[in-house]
Amino acid sequence: DDIGSSPNLSDETYRGTSAFSEAETQIMKDFDESKIFKLCIDYHTYSNVLIYPWSYDNLLTPDSAIFRQYAQIMTKNNGFAYGTPFQTLGYNANGGSVDWFYGEQSTKNKIMGFSPEAGDANDGFWPQIDRIEPIAKSFAEMNFYLALFAGKYAEISDANTKFLNGSGYLKFDVQSLGLDTPATFTISIVPTNSAITSVGSPIIINNMHFLQSGFDSINVTLSPSLSPGQLISYVYKVQNSYGFYYSDTITKIFGTPVDIFYDVANNMNNWTSTTWNTTTLSYHSATKSFTDSPSGNYNDNVITNITLNSYINLTGYLYAELSFWAKWDIEAGWDYVEVLASTNGTIWTPLCGKYNHPGNSYQDVDHPIYDGTQSTWVNEQVDLTNYLGQSIKLRFKLVSDNYMNYDGFYFDDIKVSVITNPLNINNLNDNENSITLYPNPCENVLNIKINSSNKLNSFIEIYNSLGKKIETVYVNNNQNNINIDIKNISQGIYFVKFVNETGISNTLKFVKQ
Repeated sequence: DDIGSSPNLSDETYRGTSAFSEAETQIMKDFDESKIFKLCIDYHTYSNVLIYPWSYDNLLTPDSAIFRQYAQIMTKNNGFAYGTPFQTLGYNANGGSVDWFYGEQSTKNKIMGFSPEAGDANDGFWPQIDRIEPIAKSFAEMNFYLALFAGKYAEISDANTKFLNGSGYLKFDVQSLGLDTPATFTISIVPTNSAITSVGSPIIINNMHFLQSGFDSINVTLSPSLSPGQLISYVYKVQNSYGFYYSDTITKIFGTPVDIFYDVANNMNNWTSTTWNTTTLSYHSATKSFTDSPSGNYNDNVITNITLNSYINLTGYLYAELSFWAKWDIEAGWDYVEVLASTNGTIWTPLCGKYNHPGNSYQDVDHPIYDGTQSTWVNEQVDLTNYLGQSIKLRFKLVSDNYMNYDGFYFDDIKVSVITNPLNINNLNDNENSITLYPNPCENVLNIKINSSNKLNSFIEIYNSLGKKIETVYVNNNQNNINIDIKNISQGIYFVKFVNETGISNTLKFVKQ
């Protein structure tokens, strides 16, 4: 048919006199038929989306679940929408390359074909020279993943809570995603700081088939000198039989968390909204969850919120984390949901978790958003360290355009967990803002800017989270900046006190990475 291409020579979508009528496309056809390709990627402009078949009609292929899973991984960092042309762009496109790569299976083998549309509407079909490199970088990871999928490849995911309070087993899930199967993987844990003193033997999972999942754990011993709030860092290393390995860095917090807010979503007592409400249609824990549109799909052109009624006080804690279980079905690349925090109820800041990604130019650009489809419940975790010493409200916000409507966003079992401060320091920023710390978090050198005009008989002390003083630096009267080498201290949370002849005038916290 003529939907998506044209038989008219004067049209910009003219498709030629017949399939592969042009020398360039015929050469590509001959080349593909002479090789045994498993996957391919064919770049176009523009829209910042990742397309897969079918293109000719609003239909899914028998391998649509695989296409969707691959696309979800390929776009997890650049945040681009993915799907068929109809799902991502709103129209069909017959005669496209991805349909031939996948659909033609008599003259060649089946090829899982992807077609990214590079750049946004401002870039157009011919982006400016200074935009070419940034656009290429935003798609580079897709190319790497495509190469990984062609071989023996497995994704690993951490299955532990954010907090560890002692030695034990670190749990993980692993799934074989490479097309070269069966595949055997060796999984090990490599500590990246001194918090872990010993690690158990690697785990070998033999003869995994395509899409097969496994669950296992490795024993670790934590240092007995760890203090609450200290960071525990390690790497999962997944090695295949060819010696190639994939790694993922994980960071945990040492300590026993205390939940200072917890809502199982059975009622709206803690929340205010005119549209969001509880539902029994889907939940993580019985019998309800919160959702934006309890009676069906969300509407066109809406901005809806659900807002926590009361502030959560994060003063006096070493670490704070927001967590909740969530699932969603939101038009990718256009509509979106954000979780936000506010210290005054007026200015709201989007929060970054494990499962959201930067919005594109049609969304809240570069801010963390949720879109696309997450059909199973996942445990989202959001670091609230930036709000320690303050009180915050929370909000979930849905924004939609005027085109396609989906089921929306669900969340359940929402809580805020903290690590308490054994020092019980209550005088953070207690008088004048006499010192400023940067960068924070810090890895090598901590810069301390002294804002106080009174530096007579003054000095700076650094304490760990157990209250042990680890360094003292004396300040000259004409000294405005001090640099302290911290690269050899353990990762964790520390406190800096500025003391002058009037006594302690300021205590600030910093995180050593």
